[in-house]
Amino acid sequence: MQLPTGSAVLATSHPNATAFAARFLANPEDRLGRLVFADWLEERGGESNLAWAQYLREVAQIEEEFGGEYAQQAESLGRAVRARLTLGYVPGTPLLSRLQLFLPPHRIWVRISSDRIPLAVTEDCQGNVARLYGFMPIGRVDARLFVVATAEPFDTVRPDVENFLSMRLTAFRGESSDVAKAILAHYGQSAFDVEDTSPDF
Repeated sequence: MQLPTGSAVLATSHPNATAFAARFLANPEDRLGRLVFADWLEERGGESNLAWAQYLREVAQIEEEFGGEYAQQAESLGRAVRARLTLGYVPGTPLLSRLQLFLPPHRIWVRISSDRIPLAVTEDCQGNVARLYGFMPIGRVDARLFVVATAEPFDTVRPDVENFLSMRLTAFRGESSDVAKAILAHYGQSAFDVEDTSPDF
């Protein structure tokens, strides 16, 4: 099944890498294609390419052995990967989490628009938590897994948020202004953020 991701851009100057990315987006289930790409990256050499190749292989192995549970471990892999994928957001996409098969979530940037995020995605997340930690829910994979966009690295606060919400989070990156606008549009301002305009007596 093809990922309906809108326009996608892989930050690379090599056409082969761009072609591999397009092939993945067209068919995320093609495990062999991802492993072929890992071989190509290894042949190219370089720290980031080697790290990406290792990430692809490890995630493919986790997927093969444990199925969808690769999502839980993908965040801790691929710290040295420097490639970046930017893509448009399309609502109602259960395959958003499949992007982790290709790149670590912190190297995937999603262009979000507040008027395209369905209420069904946002209503189960408390607004005060989203505002406090600066993330915007953009997808729900199942009852236990949210996909969110965040302007800042999310690793240090993830355990607190997951414990509070009693669910796991996959955190992609988003432009700070887009994330802030989406949070404001869906959850409004915190009472502490509203300026007091009452007259002084």
